[in-house]
Amino acid sequence: EALQRKPPYVAFSFLYI
Repeated sequence: EALQRKPPYVAFSFLYI
């Protein structure tokens, strides 16, 4: 849910980590 609330770049950062 938090990822959806934040911009898509946040999700990308999570994948990069």
